[in-house]
Amino acid sequence: MASRRSVKPFWKTAAGRDFEAAGVRELARLIDRNPGTVSRWLRRPDWPFARTPPWNAVKVLIWANATLAPNPAAQAQPPEPFQEGDAGGSPPDCA
Repeated sequence: MASRRSVKPFWKTAAGRDFEAAGVRELARLIDRNPGTVSRWLRRPDWPFARTPPWNAVKVLIWANATLAPNPAAQAQPPEPFQEGDAGGSPPDCA
């Protein structure tokens, strides 16, 4: 019978160390959020990580997805392209 090995969490592996952030801007870049948003997260009373870097972006992203509301900017739909004949369109040709 084969022995069962415990699997390390991703952030404890060598590849996971590539996701260590040394500052707010770097963390924001790694998790694709605005640095101002990440800065506000650091001030939240339920922030489970250290207030100073380094932070593991994978752990932070897991926490954010489990704890916070969805990012409204990610759900915004692009505006509809202009269709000729729409109200407020270009003026008619004057010939």
